[in-house]
Amino acid sequence: MATVGTRSTSDGNNQTAGRAEDMFERYRLSADWRLLPLIVYFPVGVVLLVLRLFLSMQLFIIATILPKSSRIRRLALRGSSFVLGLFVTVEGQEKRNDNCNVVVCNHVSVMDHCALETVLPAYQATQLSQQTTVSWFWSGKTFGVSDRHEDVLDRVTEYCQTEGSTPLLFFPESTITNGRVGILKFSCQAFKIGVPIQPVSVMIHKPSFLPIAVSTVDSSRLADFLWGLFSPVSVYHIKILPVIEPVSGDIPENFAEKTQIVIADSVQLKATQFQLRDKLDIISQVHGLLSTRSDSRLVGMVKQVKEVLPHVPNDVIQRDLQRTRCVDTTISNIVEGTIQFSPEAVPSSAQSRLPSSPVKAIASDRKKLGSLQPKPAPYRPLSLKERKKAFIEDARRRYLEKHGASQDR
Repeated sequence: MATVGTRSTSDGNNQTAGRAEDMFERYRLSADWRLLPLIVYFPVGVVLLVLRLFLSMQLFIIATILPKSSRIRRLALRGSSFVLGLFVTVEGQEKRNDNCNVVVCNHVSVMDHCALETVLPAYQATQLSQQTTVSWFWSGKTFGVSDRHEDVLDRVTEYCQTEGSTPLLFFPESTITNGRVGILKFSCQAFKIGVPIQPVSVMIHKPSFLPIAVSTVDSSRLADFLWGLFSPVSVYHIKILPVIEPVSGDIPENFAEKTQIVIADSVQLKATQFQLRDKLDIISQVHGLLSTRSDSRLVGMVKQVKEVLPHVPNDVIQRDLQRTRCVDTTISNIVEGTIQFSPEAVPSSAQSRLPSSPVKAIASDRKKLGSLQPKPAPYRPLSLKERKKAFIEDARRRYLEKHGASQDR
């Protein structure tokens, strides 16, 4: 089995991991020898996926109809989870406090809540003041929509202080990590309630012979769920940790940091200072890189325009090419002043390729175009390639006439 969440550290947990990128998987599949068993397993995985999709509907019906505290519900969930390939092991049952109404856990997969349901029945509190489709689907509980945060917090506090209430489950990381490097900085939402916290850590084990990541940096919850059903088995190891009491006069940020370190220690990971916004920055960079790589033709067209008009910034050229998809049209737009931009400095290598003056450029154009005409034939129309070349040379000349003087200064 491959383990997610068991990389030990010896330099202390209250230190920041090297890079935020290390907290998330970049690709779903690994490009190594393990792709061969994946190809062999693929037909079996598809069959399991289809069967488990139907069975998962029964799982959610059971989770919706039966009360949270029902023992029958927990047994039914365990049986359904077994069919779905979810196996749950528990450690630290003796540390569970039934009077603690707030459960806090790290987040390593889209099925964490389902695994925890078989051990600690709880409502998932994704956001205190907003009921979303996702939170409803995962047995979320709302305490007011479009209300002031202070009023919602008061109702949550009253609920959690009521004896016998079903616990609220929080994932304060606010997103899924790969569980191999560290734990994201906790948000303070659950720690503003001011009640004891039941910390829980979760690790997931996957078959090592299948190179399938549980989640990627930009994957959707639906994609993670379907890949989870495709996998032969997922083993969740849940560790219940001692209850942490809030300290009188302490701020929520300190309470959150203390809980983060406790959970990080239990899975031998680092308590990092990275947050959800760091993941969003990574996603922006990834999508920008993918858009460039996915259109090599666009990159080539940008290079063509840049050779003709070296003073024009690349981003200006690329933006217009994405709209026109034509080198000639973009050059024409730039030369005619349709596109506004600030000219950039031209490298010496590019300067050496430019003609010394517009007059020489015109003479050179005429000479080249004239040499293209066969002597015996009285007249031959220019080919498309020749007309395109002449157009580019003319655009170069017109651009130099318009901007050359200012660049010389």
